Amino acid sequence: LGDGRRAPAMAARQLWILLSLATVICGQLNCGVPNYQWSNSVPNVLIIGDTIAFNAPESPICCGYLPIVQQMFGGYANIQHIPMAGGSSAVGVACLDQWLDGRNWDAITYNFGLHDIEGDEQHVDIGDYQTNIANITLRLMRALPSPDRLVWVDTTPVPSMGNLNPPRSEKDVIYYNYFADQVTSAGGVFQYVPLWKQMTIACGGSFYNTCPQYQLPNDVHFNQAGWQLLGKWVFQTLRQVLHH
Repeated sequence: LGDGRRAPAMAARQLWILLSLATVICGQLNCGVPNYQWSNSVPNVLIIGDTIAFNAPESPICCGYLPIVQQMFGGYANIQHIPMAGGSSAVGVACLDQWLDGRNWDAITYNFGLHDIEGDEQHVDIGDYQTNIANITLRLMRALPSPDRLVWVDTTPVPSMGNLNPPRSEKDVIYYNYFADQVTSAGGVFQYVPLWKQMTIACGGSFYNTCPQYQLPNDVHFNQAGWQLLGKWVFQTLRQVLHH
């Protein structure tokens, strides 16, 4: 780790992430229990994401870009997140119907990637990843009033320097993002948030070593300044989608 003082914080982050992800418990997948706050007066938007989108206030990596998007919309849209950190695309395929909760959403954003590229038991190879994203896209299209209300969100970059746990490679982020863009475009999705490109530029360019102004050290997650940027970019796209 290089700095022994970071060890407790990193261990706490890893523990919280493990507890928040979809896990196999007694042979059954835990998808979380939706408890959405519904609005009858403004558009209802569902964000399907991992801990980049949302993590609990008590988490050491609080709080993702969700609160920023909610704050920027104010009372003009009801922004909800699935009841857990999304995990890999395999989890998405298994849990999607439960997350949608049989509701008529006005717009949905979705992302899978960071857990698919993990160098551990969550890893999903690129062929299965493409199939999963294609199936998820098809299902989400059926849950919306029109295709232009579905928004793909790029997977965010990871630092090239440091000891990431679990291991992740920026080459894999680029590779998986490329095929996700191909699959979602072929599936009729033409709204997307290029978070990888925008954050990569903000952090100094491709394969940056560290990004202390926006990203936590030895981590794929971001600091408050980073969450603000990500939230602003997601908000800008969603605002255009809802006003279309």
